[in-house]
Amino acid sequence: MKTYSIGEFAITFGVSADLLRYYEKKGLITPHRNKENNYRYYTDADIFSLQQACVMRSIDVPLRELKPQKNPCEPNKLQSYLQERIHAIEQEIDDLNRKLIRLEVMKNVTKNACDKLNTCEEILIRPMYLLFYDDQRTANGVMLASEWMRFLPFVAFTFSLPSEALFQAGETQLFPRAGLQLVARYAESQDICLDPPAVFLTEHTGIRCVLQLTDPLCPRVSDFEPLVRFVRQNDRHPVGDMIYGVRGSDNINGQTIYYVRVLLRTQ
Repeated sequence: MKTYSIGEFAITFGVSADLLRYYEKKGLITPHRNKENNYRYYTDADIFSLQQACVMRSIDVPLRELKPQKNPCEPNKLQSYLQERIHAIEQEIDDLNRKLIRLEVMKNVTKNACDKLNTCEEILIRPMYLLFYDDQRTANGVMLASEWMRFLPFVAFTFSLPSEALFQAGETQLFPRAGLQLVARYAESQDICLDPPAVFLTEHTGIRCVLQLTDPLCPRVSDFEPLVRFVRQNDRHPVGDMIYGVRGSDNINGQTIYYVRVLLRTQ
């Protein structure tokens, strides 16, 4: 069996002698010792351990997780570990892709917000689930929101308002209800079981617009004036609650302005 000095082993496999000593210190590779001079030497049997350590480190596997995997005589254990890492990385890629899509959506909405500002249009509102919850300020509510937000961009934080409040004379202050909205097609494709208080809204005609709010948590009826005017001028009648969500923000003269997308089902 061929043997290598530490220098030869480092040059042959493109690593530094310091890295070999570091891996030895961490127990990832165990060189032999010459009984006469106590010099390190390596054999072909050490190649597997070195290659595995280098590959694992290149995919950011922590050193503490490498040591148990260094024995090539345990293929089943190694295969199981590698499969776990593959699954974890696939999950990370999936999560990053969701975030990337959401960022692209938010970028496009923010970019076009000024062009579409205060402009109402009639659209077909696709089916959705409203995952509103009453205890959004409690620990349980926060946990529920955190769990659902893992599905971004398919879940969005939203607010709902009784549409009657917009059209009743004398109303000025509105009190929205915080919650979450889930794209129906995603829930169905993932076979997600939704229990109350989730509410399923079927496909429906409605109105969409982008408005500016200074305080989405405590809006006023006047903030939604373009929408109210459009509904009345076109002889439309609201159906159910109005839903809106923040899709971007800007700082104008030291004041934060929020761009919100509003959906109102009508008939």
